[in-house]
Amino acid sequence: MNYDRGSSITVGNKRYELIQFHFHHPSEEEIEGKTYDMVVHLVHRDQDGNLAVVAVLLTKAGPTPWYKNLGTSTRRERERTLIHGVEINAADLLPVDRGYYSFPGSLTTPPCTEGVSWFVLKTRLKFRLAR
Repeated sequence: MNYDRGSSITVGNKRYELIQFHFHHPSEEEIEGKTYDMVVHLVHRDQDGNLAVVAVLLTKAGPTPWYKNLGTSTRRERERTLIHGVEINAADLLPVDRGYYSFPGSLTTPPCTEGVSWFVLKTRLKFRLAR
């Protein structure tokens, strides 16, 4: 999902604007060898085009209002899910505890050569499928 301008993170003295977020099922990241049900990647870009990605791990559990909205408005088209008429505040995708693991890496899709600063949050969110 592309995101309207106005949300950002600051890393050191660089400001990164949130440009989009997307989900992977199951998670691409592991913590101590454990994968999770899903992950949301919040992709940010600075004025020079450098990327920073905040990864939030997700596990199935109780109600999560933002995910409930997704379940009512999605449809598959080719290899992507389109979401119409859904508003999501990116802050709702973040846990209260914002401790993280950080490492340099790349995007997770080919050619996987881009320099990306990764921030994997230690605290995961719980979600419930809305059906």
